[in-house]
Amino acid sequence: MFRTFRTRVALAVAAAAIVAAGVVPIVPALAAPAAPAQEQLLTVGKPDLMVQIVQVDYPDNGRMNVTYVVKNIGTAATGPVALKEECVDSNYAFYVHNVAVGPSMGVNEMGHRTFQCSNDKGARVTVGTANDSNLSNNVARVN
Repeated sequence: MFRTFRTRVALAVAAAAIVAAGVVPIVPALAAPAAPAQEQLLTVGKPDLMVQIVQVDYPDNGRMNVTYVVKNIGTAATGPVALKEECVDSNYAFYVHNVAVGPSMGVNEMGHRTFQCSNDKGARVTVGTANDSNLSNNVARVN
C-alpha cells in the first residue's frame, strides 16, 4: 500500500518537474520584447565633431595664421566643445597656444576660428565633446 502511494508521489513529482522545465523557457520569451543590440545603442543619437584646417596664411612677419572649421556631423547635438590650438616651436615640438571651451553645437552646425603662431613651422588643432562617436576626425594639423 505504501509502495503504491510512494510510486504515485514520485511520478507526480517527476511529471511536475518535466512540465516546469518545459514552461520555464517560454516565460522569458513571452515576458518582454528583445532589447536592441548593444552596437545599435552606441551609434544612435551621438555627436561627431570634425575639424579641418581650411586656410593657412604666411604674413611677411614669419608668422602663420591658421583658420579652421569645426562641424558636428553626428546625429545629435554636442555638449560643450573643447578646443586646443597648438603651434610648433623652433625645436619642432608642439606647445599649447590656446585652450577654450565653446558652446554646444546642433546637428550639421559649424563654426570657424583663426589663430596665429609665432613662426611658420606647423600647427595642430584638437576638438572634443562628450560621447563623440568618431575620434579619428578630431585632430587636424599643418606641417
